Amino acid sequence: MSAEREPSVDQTIADPGAMHAVTPEIERAAEGVFDYARERLHARPRNFAVARTPAEMQAAAGDTVTEDGIGADAALRLFAETLAPASVPVENTRFLAFIPTAPTPAAKLFDMALSATPMYAGSWRSSAGSVYAENQALRWLSDLAGLPETAGGCFVQGGTVGNLSALVSARHAYRAEHGRHGTPLRVAATGQAHSSVGQALDVMDAGLLEIEPDARGRMTGAALEAALAADGGEGVFAVAATGGTTNLGVIDDLAGIADVCARRGRAGPPRGRRPAPRGCRSSRPGRTRPPPRPAARRGRPASAAPGSRRRRRRSPRATSRSTPTWRRRACRTRPRPWSARWG
Repeated sequence: MSAEREPSVDQTIADPGAMHAVTPEIERAAEGVFDYARERLHARPRNFAVARTPAEMQAAAGDTVTEDGIGADAALRLFAETLAPASVPVENTRFLAFIPTAPTPAAKLFDMALSATPMYAGSWRSSAGSVYAENQALRWLSDLAGLPETAGGCFVQGGTVGNLSALVSARHAYRAEHGRHGTPLRVAATGQAHSSVGQALDVMDAGLLEIEPDARGRMTGAALEAALAADGGEGVFAVAATGGTTNLGVIDDLAGIADVCARRGRAGPPRGRRPAPRGCRSSRPGRTRPPPRPAARRGRPASAAPGSRRRRRRSPRATSRSTPTWRRRACRTRPRPWSARWG
């Protein structure tokens, strides 16, 4: 609280629980949000946004955080008509980078469900259900990539944090085996590696052993072996191989790099286990991908298993009138433009 401003009477006696009350304004806001979300589900992907300057955004949106607030209706209108059109549409089919979420109707719907269920999923103790679901998804992805049953991890918000997390884990494993010594630690990578690799090395105070790519821009196992042999490879604890560069989608020689890492004891791509669809033969002789797990093992109820009978959904017309207005509106089968509320 600023010393120049005394708290008002309303601020001193306000009920902290009032923020959770479902008021008529919140009911109207819920109707507007559901109408907007339903329209977006049925609409075609948005066109690419035009770059705006800060001055243009200020002129179009004005001050969005005010002393008394702008109200739910005005906030939704501002978002739908000004802020969202000025943002890059991830669901556009020509958008191939910076994808923070799955732009599918199912993902959008469940994001709404998650937003309405605040939770902290940072540990099993605080949110066993969320962490269990995360582990199920990680196990499925690990199987697709051919990783062993001991593989684990967690989801992060993007490749930058993911690269930093992977390199820190590799350094931890290297130090556990070789101990701490005065030799500077380094990572082998090409100039085509994602920019976050260099940023992670700066954060970790680690060096770079740059590998010369081939004519196609790939790091190959032969080039890595030659560079390590010429340099000596002292302090190199990881190799940052790329499964599709940002600019051109170039895929490094992952199998050859993995063989070099295995021989030299460096962290790198899984040896001989290229990502492939389930049931396809692995590049390692005599090994195949594990078959799909039964529905029950993936946490899916037996009633949802393929071939099982499904319960019939309740008709929206049979919804009780005691159901909140916003919930009845969410059951509509025909979308209504959210903007119709304002004429």
